[in-house]
Amino acid sequence: MKSNLKPAFLAFALCALSAHAQSPNLNEIAPYKPEYRVAGGLRIAGSELKGNVELLVEGFKNFHPGAVVTTNFMTSSEGALGMMFSGASDVAPMGDDAKIPDQMPFYNTFRYVPTEISIATGGYDQRGTLFAWAIIVNKDNPIAKLSMDQLDRIFGFGAHRRLGSRRQRG
Repeated sequence: MKSNLKPAFLAFALCALSAHAQSPNLNEIAPYKPEYRVAGGLRIAGSELKGNVELLVEGFKNFHPGAVVTTNFMTSSEGALGMMFSGASDVAPMGDDAKIPDQMPFYNTFRYVPTEISIATGGYDQRGTLFAWAIIVNKDNPIAKLSMDQLDRIFGFGAHRRLGSRRQRG
């Protein structure tokens, strides 16, 4: 059976290159300036998103020191919306977009669907796309010397095919 992985991997590589070409120049983005002072409480419950929520809270409090922000990561993504519709939180960070069954209890309580703000989804302009893939290696790793065929053998269908034939040989 012929594998279509090489064309697919080439397409992936071309998409990655074009995405890189479209990345914004961060020096052209104006620095954030608060338009008003935020004070009072903000309750966040849901996923800690691998430590990123705490970093966002820290940055927010740098601009709004009068805000009291509390976090609760006991529920993870699964209970994030439940904490909101039960009145226990104001923000519900989740590691995935909310599906219809996730949104229904919120809708049944408030008669509108929760507002979603998707970030770092791996997609440029489409909701629900998969997370971006990244291969991260040590700076001394000779990744620049790997060919497409080698990447195909490491990450592609060919790796599974070889593992299967090794298992068959015993």
